[in-house]
Amino acid sequence: SIVTLDDVSKFDQTQFIEAVKATLPTTGSSASTNVVVESIKFKIKTEYSFSGTVNESAAKTSIAATAGVPEEAVTVTFGRRLSDGRRLTTKVNAVIETESKEAAVVVTAAASDKDALKKSFQDQGVAISISVTMVPKVEVEAKVAIVSASTDLVAAPTNAALADQISTKLGTTAQVETKNVEEAAVVVAQSRPGVTTTAGPTTTRNLPPNGDVSRASEGYCNLLLSAPLLAVVALLH
Repeated sequence: SIVTLDDVSKFDQTQFIEAVKATLPTTGSSASTNVVVESIKFKIKTEYSFSGTVNESAAKTSIAATAGVPEEAVTVTFGRRLSDGRRLTTKVNAVIETESKEAAVVVTAAASDKDALKKSFQDQGVAISISVTMVPKVEVEAKVAIVSASTDLVAAPTNAALADQISTKLGTTAQVETKNVEEAAVVVAQSRPGVTTTAGPTTTRNLPPNGDVSRASEGYCNLLLSAPLLAVVALLH
């Protein structure tokens, strides 16, 4: 999902998980579910207009130095080079990645500091004029697994439901666009008194009628249906 918030500093992983949980069923066979954040990263996106000739190496080095991140954390994409008759203007889209909210707050502020960026270019011997043509925004990309303890499918939250819960939990307006939802079947090992079991192959086994786990094949218990939800959270100042 793409979740757009008004304030990056208000993002809280625990409250984000609680927001996802709040959209899930509270009764019936799908009520017992678990929400796990498998990975999370922050992407700060912005756009610059540089007057003069700028190459990719100089742009990455200067942007990384200004943001205080390794060059590997910066991706730049060059747009069209335009001329107003006297000088050449280059549009550059920049994406800066980090793994913490605190760093994202700092990087977002730095990405808007055109004077500091100009100084970073000057340190490389490149004299240019700089304009920030798109206010930096932060996308929090979280891969979330929603796992059911029953044999019923777990439906991904709707855009409206998740937006409403995130807005409530984080105390800031949220907009959501769902994307990249997958479903997978997982078999786990079963422990029985006096029986030592080990995890079996990762292929799906058929369960007995009505989900009677006690009659399942030796060494296997329930069928877990996992619906990994790719949540991309765009946080705007």
